[in-house]
Amino acid sequence: MRTETLTKGEVVIHPARLRIVQTLQGRKMTTRQIGEAVPDLPPASLYRHLKLLKDHGIVEVVEQHPRNGISESVYALVRGSTRLSREEFAAISGEAHQRYYAVFLGALSTVVNRYFEEPERDTTRDGMTYFIANLNLSDDQRQRLRLDLLDLIRRYSAEPIADEHRPTQVGISLSPDLLAVAPALDSEPSQ
Repeated sequence: MRTETLTKGEVVIHPARLRIVQTLQGRKMTTRQIGEAVPDLPPASLYRHLKLLKDHGIVEVVEQHPRNGISESVYALVRGSTRLSREEFAAISGEAHQRYYAVFLGALSTVVNRYFEEPERDTTRDGMTYFIANLNLSDDQRQRLRLDLLDLIRRYSAEPIADEHRPTQVGISLSPDLLAVAPALDSEPSQ
C-alpha cells in the first residue's frame, strides 16, 4: 500500500477506514474491540488500516495493556485529525469528490440501516430525522449557512462525553443545484 503519497482525504474517506474512524469517535478502544464493532473486516485488514491511520496521524496509541503475555494497544482518534481544511477540500478533484461522496453516503446508510433494524428504536425519543430542504440562497447566504452548520457541530463536539451520551451521526450535504432554476419573483405559477 502506498502510504507516503496518500492525501488525508484518501486516508480517511475509504470504506473500511471511515468505519474504523466512526467506531473510534469519542472512544478509546483496543484492536479487539474495534474488530468486534466491525466484524466483517478481517483482522489482517483491520491491522493494516489501523497502521495506515496511525502512520498518517489520524489515530494514536493512548494506552498499552498487558494481555496474554503481549502488550495490547488502545487507540483513539487524534483530535481534529479527520477534518479537511478548506484548502485540502478545494484541492480534491471532481472525480475524487464523487468517489468520496459515495463512501460518505454508504457510511451514512450503514448507520441509519443499523438504527432502523433496532427493535427498540423510537425516532421521537432518539431525535432521529432525515430531510431535504430546497433553499434559494445567494452565494453569501450559502457560505454563512455552511459556517453556521460547522459552528454548530463544533459546539456539540466540544462538550464533554457523559455515560448517558450515545454516538450520534450527523450527515450534511450542502450543494448548489446547478440544473434547477430559481423561481422568478414576478411570474405567475404554471397551470
